Amino acid sequence: TGTALTDAADGDFVLSLDSGQVVDGEVTVEIPDAGAVLIQDPCGSMMSRDDIMVDSDITVIGLLDADLDSMAPFAILILPGD
Repeated sequence: TGTALTDAADGDFVLSLDSGQVVDGEVTVEIPDAGAVLIQDPCGSMMSRDDIMVDSDITVIGLLDADLDSMAPFAILILPGD
């Protein structure tokens, strides 16, 4: 869980992790194919990687490679802003 520091228009984005996560700092979330990852809002509405913008609150479920500071997502939840 964290905040997007970049948008995901090019297929990946940088996520600044909230404190208390397994790792601290930033990770690059690499979306391999727009159709291969479930992207939605908390109400279950389908969204796309184009909806991931700077300052979006994001929850990512996937595999983290802590050595490379990257993550391969299975699902991305875009949370509503304040």
